[in-house]
Amino acid sequence: MKSFSVLALCVFISVLAGCTGANQHQANIKPVRAPSPLSKGVELYSLKPTGEDWHFSLLAGTNRNKSLSEVTDPARTVVGIEALKQRLATLAVREWVTWLPMGTDKLGHPAWDATRADAPPREMVDGVVRYCKSLQITLNAYPCSRLAAPSH
Repeated sequence: MKSFSVLALCVFISVLAGCTGANQHQANIKPVRAPSPLSKGVELYSLKPTGEDWHFSLLAGTNRNKSLSEVTDPARTVVGIEALKQRLATLAVREWVTWLPMGTDKLGHPAWDATRADAPPREMVDGVVRYCKSLQITLNAYPCSRLAAPSH
């Protein structure tokens, strides 16, 4: 029940953050963080649709695989690295996050085919790792790091 309450608070904060929009004044407001880490951590999914910026979804960790519709649900997805950072800033101190890259099929639609997974550029992965460290969040980016292309 406690983890459900924390999850509900995280969802509420994420929805509130998405509804209020971002402007220069709001950039100075410190986000409200969840009071405690989720019992099974958080899963971060990334996807780069053809011709678009990176899409990210943060979902509560569970003992089951997430469906494609869960991960790509527009209500749970943010676009761009700054929007991801805003969501990460709402997580609790000492939260555990695992970053899982997704791929696209031959038509450019999201897919679970790990052999076609798209990893963000190495500098993006490293930057998010540093950002999480500054928030006292543990980010396991190994699944993403091993696929990321080196910076040029």
